[in-house]
Amino acid sequence: MNGISVILLCNKDDNFLPKVVCDWLIFKPMLRSSLMIYKLYYTILYYTRFVKIKCFINFFYNIPYKAIEQADLIICHEWAMDLFMCVYIKRCYPDKRFVIWSWNKKDEKTYQYYKQSGWQVWSFDETECKKYELNYNKTFMVCAYVPLLMSESTEIYYDVYFCGHDKGRLLSILKVKEWLENLSISNHICIVDERHGKEEISYSVILSELQKANAILDIPLKGQYGITQREMEALFFKKKLITTNPMVKKRDYYHPDNIYVIDFSEPPEKIIEFLQKPIVSIEKDILVSYSLSAWIQRFVTNNKF
Repeated sequence: MNGISVILLCNKDDNFLPKVVCDWLIFKPMLRSSLMIYKLYYTILYYTRFVKIKCFINFFYNIPYKAIEQADLIICHEWAMDLFMCVYIKRCYPDKRFVIWSWNKKDEKTYQYYKQSGWQVWSFDETECKKYELNYNKTFMVCAYVPLLMSESTEIYYDVYFCGHDKGRLLSILKVKEWLENLSISNHICIVDERHGKEEISYSVILSELQKANAILDIPLKGQYGITQREMEALFFKKKLITTNPMVKKRDYYHPDNIYVIDFSEPPEKIIEFLQKPIVSIEKDILVSYSLSAWIQRFVTNNKF
């Protein structure tokens, strides 16, 4: 990208990002989960915290240190590295630019810890950025998924689809589900929670399932107003979006025929009419601005810190 070498780090269990994206290397941090390795990891880093032993980065996180030496920008996707390693890696490469991009709400203390480690902290939520003095970069969609799934002819089985973790919003999800069923609107609501017998579902399966619905349901966490992945899925897969987030009306891709903000006080005919209307096409330039390449480019060109 314009002669800039970029490394993108993501969680080892993050199946949202494919293994290879465009022209950038993606290394998946692989800190072993066994208790013995975990203790060894912190013991070694603690007693070597004042020295620079770069091979530890490779051993514990599967990130070749030579690749970091050649990179101009290292982006950590959604807290893929713990604070201890962030401090350590920054000490080893003090002149490199390291960025952490948050895709979920965190508390102020967490943001401050990472900022003090020498990393730039960015967020998908503009409200969070203003509140905690972070830098803003909006959400993206991995467009590599889109042509593959859009080429498939899928029969519509239900009106509304949702798949996600509880995250303290179970009551809100169930309330919306009851509301939909009282209006005879078919739905497929899946809560991923091992406590209730629902194991983790791969992202490819989720994308296949949402193709079977007319609309995607989005219920963000309380106080979360950033652009969610479900908004991106609705936008790129040409599905309607039903959401509890009123801030969605300020998006550049908002259209009342495509996006419905839940209001239980409205007449039931509103949501039914909404589902019956055809999808309105969104300008290509807007879609491009939510691509992974555009997301990375905003980090490259916007170095405020």
